[in-house]
Amino acid sequence: MIHRAIRFLGLLLLIASTLNCGGGSTAAPPTITAITPSGTTGIGGMVTLAATATDPAGLALTYSWDFGDGFAADTGATAYRIYNKAGDYTVTLKVSNSGGGSSTRTLLLKISETASAHIAVDCAGADVNCSAKTTNLSHRYSGTGTGIWRFDNLTNVAV
Repeated sequence: MIHRAIRFLGLLLLIASTLNCGGGSTAAPPTITAITPSGTTGIGGMVTLAATATDPAGLALTYSWDFGDGFAADTGATAYRIYNKAGDYTVTLKVSNSGGGSSTRTLLLKISETASAHIAVDCAGADVNCSAKTTNLSHRYSGTGTGIWRFDNLTNVAV
């Protein structure tokens, strides 16, 4: 009788551990190892943010960026942003794994008042095809007909 009771309790414990009665579990969170900014941190300059992360179980990772400027976020291990106003921006990165685990990291990014993009005319070719481009970036408009480019100078610096 005692042996049956012990076997019955053992069976109950086995069933309870198999069913995970304490609720759903989440996979261990990934580790964000670095957020590396590069590019131009002046108004109008493109900032590149590259993240590296690892997952202890080797699960697939997704990246979600919030640039702290109130505009749409971005996804992917590498993100790009052009800030139009000087100031301090808290960039937040959330890395999630396919098992439901996630980690968050922030970075303070200082955008200076110095404008960094200048519009220039770019003409090349036998047909003298002209375009408008920023001198320090690869943003370019070209084509046939009329092209309109808008560049807002939000600084006191002439550009």
